[in-house]
Amino acid sequence: MRRQTQDNEPNGKRPSQNQTSFSPANSTKPETLIWTVLRSRKLEGLKFRRQHSIEPYIADFVCLDLKLIVEIDGEHHDDIYPADQRRQAYLESKGYRVIRFNNVDVLEDVEGVAIAIRKVCFGIECVVKTLTLTLSQRERGQKMRKTQ
Repeated sequence: MRRQTQDNEPNGKRPSQNQTSFSPANSTKPETLIWTVLRSRKLEGLKFRRQHSIEPYIADFVCLDLKLIVEIDGEHHDDIYPADQRRQAYLESKGYRVIRFNNVDVLEDVEGVAIAIRKVCFGIECVVKTLTLTLSQRERGQKMRKTQ
């Protein structure tokens, strides 16, 4: 995730929306690999956007329907840095869920990363279904105890 700041341009001006939009020339190989999996609703019909602005940040990939952000970090991101923690806390306060993968994981096993993203996507939906099912089971159990 990149932060939109005035430091992005040598002249100190804040980049325009067109300048902060995605450019294939600026993407890394891991980002390109993940984009081949996520683009055009290839992942279970879910729409992901690339280099999407969530002021004041730019997310690598985001599914707005699920409010899920997928970040591809360099190899140095074994630990989350304080700036990343602040950014993640901000995005979570806006209702987003952030998942991270490092470049090496993507380069060595893009299919495994795709499976992990799929599990998170459907885990988000399944939480609601599981919670509803669990409450229904609990309610049925209470009703059974009351009738006995």
